[in-house]
This record gives sequence, C-alpha cells and structure tokens, in this order.
Amino acid sequence: MDGPISLSEAPKRKNGRLQSCEPCRKRKVACDHRLPVCSRCRRGGVADKCVYMTQLGQRTHPHQSRHDSISRSSVVAAVPPLRPPQVANGGSTTPKANMSENNNVGYLGATSITTFYEEAQNRLSTAWKREPDPETLPLKIVEAFPRLDEFALSALRAIPDMATSKLLARMYSSFYGGWCPLAGEWLTDSVWAAYGGILGQEPRDEEQLRRMSVKLCKNSAVPLGDDRNKDVEEWFDEFSGPNLRWESLGILFVFWANGARRLPDKAILPKDCIDLQNNHGSCLVSRYKTAAWKCIELSRDASNSNTLLAFVVFGHCLLESTVSGDAGMQYWRTHGDLMALTTYLGLHVSPNADPMDWSVATQIKRRLFAAIFAHDKIASTFTGRPMLLGRNFTSTPLPLDMSDELLLSNPPIARREDCRVDEDGWNIDGKIYTTTTLRARGMLAYIRDEILEISLQGMDFGGKTALVNLKRREMQIVAGFPPCLIYQPQDIKNFEIPGRELYSKLLVWLEHLQNLFFIERLLSKEDGASEANETRLFEISIEMVTLAHLFWTHQNRLKTAQDCVEWNVVSYAAPAGGVLCMELLKGTTRGTMSPVATKAVIVEKLGMLASFLDWVGPTSPNADICYRVKKVVRRVLEQALEAPVQTNMLDEGGHWNMDVSADFSTFFNFDLLDTFEWLRPEGA
Repeated sequence: MDGPISLSEAPKRKNGRLQSCEPCRKRKVACDHRLPVCSRCRRGGVADKCVYMTQLGQRTHPHQSRHDSISRSSVVAAVPPLRPPQVANGGSTTPKANMSENNNVGYLGATSITTFYEEAQNRLSTAWKREPDPETLPLKIVEAFPRLDEFALSALRAIPDMATSKLLARMYSSFYGGWCPLAGEWLTDSVWAAYGGILGQEPRDEEQLRRMSVKLCKNSAVPLGDDRNKDVEEWFDEFSGPNLRWESLGILFVFWANGARRLPDKAILPKDCIDLQNNHGSCLVSRYKTAAWKCIELSRDASNSNTLLAFVVFGHCLLESTVSGDAGMQYWRTHGDLMALTTYLGLHVSPNADPMDWSVATQIKRRLFAAIFAHDKIASTFTGRPMLLGRNFTSTPLPLDMSDELLLSNPPIARREDCRVDEDGWNIDGKIYTTTTLRARGMLAYIRDEILEISLQGMDFGGKTALVNLKRREMQIVAGFPPCLIYQPQDIKNFEIPGRELYSKLLVWLEHLQNLFFIERLLSKEDGASEANETRLFEISIEMVTLAHLFWTHQNRLKTAQDCVEWNVVSYAAPAGGVLCMELLKGTTRGTMSPVATKAVIVEKLGMLASFLDWVGPTSPNADICYRVKKVVRRVLEQALEAPVQTNMLDEGGHWNMDVSADFSTFFNFDLLDTFEWLRPEGA
C-alpha cells in the first residue's frame, strides 16, 4: 500500500478484539484504542509513535502512511528458524532481529552491578529518559526449540479427554495454595474452546498436534507482562485460549495430577471420562507429573521465566515429594530448582509495596510466594537441612484473604471496601478460603524460620530470653487468627463443619503446636530448665500425636489423599512420639497424673502410632522412615511393658540399655530427629 491509510476504528486481531497501538502493546498495558491517538500515548507525550499494526510487516498511523517492515514478525508470523538464513552468495549471516541482547536477566538486587548506575540514570534529563524508538530496540527472538518434535508431542499426547480434564480440574485441592483453582478450571475450558478440534479427535492427528506444539512454542517465546494495572480479562487472556503457552499447559498437568491423587480406588466414574475408565489414578499421576516436567523444560527453552513457570515448578516439586519422598535426592534437587527460580524472579522482594493492593497480578504473586516460603520451612523441618529462603531477605507481603470468585470477579474490584477484608487482611465473611489457610501458615512459617535458624546454626542465639520472646510472638500471632480457623476439640464431632474446613483447622493448629514443640524442646536443653518446661513439652507431644492421628482415623470425612495422610502423621506424630518414647523409658510422672496413668497414656499414644506405621505400605514415599520409627517404637513398648511402673530404663549416664544403634544410625540420617535428638537417649 502506497497511499495514506484512513481508519475509522482501530484494526482488529484474529480473535475479533481491537488491536492495541504499538507502544501499549510492547509495554503490555491497556490501550483504549482511541483515534487518532490513544489516551495513554497522549498523556505520555509519544503521540507520534501511536501506530497500529494492521497486518504482518506493516504499521499504519490513522493519518500517516508507514512503509517500514517489522522485524518482530519473525516471532509472531512463523516458527523461529533453526539456523541463520543463507545469504545470496552462499554464506550465512545473522539478521538484525537475531542480534539482540538478552534482557531476561531476572531480578537483580541492591548489590548487582546495574544498581550502581540507576541513580545516574534517574538524574538524566527528561530528553534522555524518553522511550527509545521501537524500531531501534534489539528484539529478542527464539532461535530454536531443540525439543520441538517428539519431546513436545509426547507432552501433548498426555492431555486427557475433555470430560476427564474438566473433572480432574474440579477435584484439584491443595492446602499449600499458590495459585487460583478457579483460574485453573477456566484454563481447562479455554484449552478445549481453542484446541478442541485437535484434541477431541480419536485418535488424535499427529500432524495437527505438531502444529499445536509450534503454536505453543511461539506463544511461549513472547514475554508475559507484569503490569499490576491489568484487569482480570487481560491477565487471563495472556496465557489462555489461542495464547496458550507451555507454562499454562504445565499448570493444567499439575491440576490434573493432583485431581487424580484424590480419586477413590472404587469411585463410580462418568462413562465419558475415558482416561479415568482405562487407567488407575496412580498411573495418571505419574503420567501428568512427567508431562508437567516436559512443559517446564519446553518453557525454559523459550528463555522466558515468569510466575506461571514458578507455579508449575512448585506443583511439580510437591508431586515429586509424593512419589520419591521428602528426604530423597530427586525431591531435594527439584526443591532447589524452585528456590532458584523464586529468587531469580524476585518473588521474595516487593519494596514499598502496598499490603492492601488487590490487583490480580499482585495477589497471584503473593499467593505463590507465601506458599513457596511455607513449603521451604516445612521441607527444612522434615529433613533437618538448612532453609533456602530466609525472612531477612524477604519483603513480599502476605496475600489478602480473598476468595477466588472475588479476586477474579468481572467487573473487577474498584474500591478497597469491595475486597471484603479487614484492616489486617483477613476476610470478613467468617469463612475459610484457600488464602485463609495460606495466610496462617505463612505467618507461622516466619516464626519457624527463626526456630530453624536457632536450631541449625549451632551458634549463640540469645539464650532463654530469645526463646521466651519467640514463644510470646507465636501466641500473639495465633491469637490474631480468625475464630473460624482455630481448632476446638468438639469440632471433630461437629458434622456441620465441612471436611475441608476441618482439615484446614487441624493443619494450622498442628503447625502452631509444632512451633511450640520446637521452642519447648530448645528451652528444655537450656541450663536451668525447669520441670515445667518438660511438662509442657510432654503435653504438647500428647496433643500432637492425638490430632495427627485424626488424619488417619477420619480419612473419609477429611477427604484426604492417602499420601497426605502418611505425610501428616509422620511429620507431626513421629517427632512427638520420640519425646513420648523418652518419657516412657525414664518412667517419670508428669503433671497431676499418677505414674500408672502417665504410663498408660503414653502406651496408648505410642500404640496408635505403631498401628499407623503398620498401615503404611512398603511402596509409600516415606516408607523407609516409617519402618525405622516403627522398630524403635515397638522396642520401647516391649521394654516398657515388661518393666514395673515408674522404673527408669536408662542407665546412670542417661543411655538406654537396649542396643538399637543400627536402627538409630540409619534413621537419623534422614530427618530432623537427629538435630533435636528426640529419640537419641540424653548424652548418647
């Protein structure tokens, strides 16, 4: 076209929506599509650059012709070339678009080299601060997807049929949170709306799957914006439907795998759920977990990292723990990848952030980081290994306690009062949402971070005073929780409380008790520790073992996956059981109970623990740890039941007279029991 172009309205994209002008599109901000100049460009003083792309390779201004071609068309129009194009003389050259700098450097903190130049840049005149001409910007394109063929196709083949995918997405449940379950259901629907013609065929056409994989690669090569001013529709459209990315598909595989974990063994399934009819739930979990990992690798090929990818890595990490166990090398390597990506993206820092910012992009980021931070503390507790994230380097606020429906409401929330949260960030509905549990666990995780720092560093930490102050803060935090989140003994008998809410209450209360357990254990190790400290430790241990067993005895009501039952009981009951073993061997009396009553209570709780450990199968992820704990508990019970009441079965040096060194030496290599010496006799 050689003449001027006259537009009565902004051009439309293939999906029918109005095209944004080039400055707004490149900055990934909302454009109001006004002509001849949009409002944002007019306010920014760049009216001369407010142009619209009407077709590939051509820019148009409402009142001016443009003939310049667009090098970015190599990204949006075709598959990136696998090798530089050949020139006429037979040599090769790299096009200007390929000679771009790598801007994907992630978060750089206060000590990075570029930081020292920011002040000078900020002092430059406004003329120097003007945004460079988009034509002169180095444009990043993806030169190759080395695993575009079979690797990508195998991931697409793992997508379940439509009925199965929608059912599993609805069944997704995670008390870690980290994203938005409702958005996961929307994402599933968008996949079938955009690619149903390809995925709905039986059998699926390989050539069409290949074309779909190319489309996902092109979408994944475009960086996602991080504009907090996006509304819900803009945020969701960036990675769904026709804009589906490998990260988006990875999120779905995480959702589907978690949904498959919760399938009852003898569930009556809809006839149209073909994949569920033909495969056992455990096989589907393994298939979707592998497919999620492939999506992670394909996303990394695109050299773009974002919060979507971080959630996929987080979800894959949790799935790995249910397969290989929390102490294994495979899980810990995945956990390390998650922590590396978290700090690379800068999820841990939000300087001068508004704690009441309710924008969807901000809240998703805060949900994800709160879940990752809490997970890091729980993993460190279970294994006794150092934390990989620390509170001293964290400034990201906790997410607001908003329901998914409210966060993703359309029209979006316009006022602070519409968020339905109080001044502390808790919801005012009196309900337990996923974010309610997430906020509570996040707060407790910050206390756990200090506890682990004291326990694992082997240095002077301030002594008894520091521990007493830490305990006081723990109690103050729990006192600030919403009443609906506090577990009460009568809750287990109140069948009006939904199973999911009861699970949340138990989980949060056990996290609280475990913090107190650690603090009291450390206090009992201090010089001049009173008998009251040991009594409180004993009482907390009894309560932890009792409550942890509810996950096992009330599985049907709590609707808990079997691997969650095993993890919860081992994580909370096993350490407390170690203290009870020591109390039984000492033959001491605690509180107002008689020696006979003390021994009877301990034997009852240890018997419950031993019965649960018998129930854990040999194929369970943490079966090895369970077996070792069970051997110690049974030997303690056998020894105690043969001895008279109030008999100290430890020698003068505090050693147990029974030889279980082989069991202890192997058991202590796996978790934090060795760090706190819960099962090792005093002085051994």
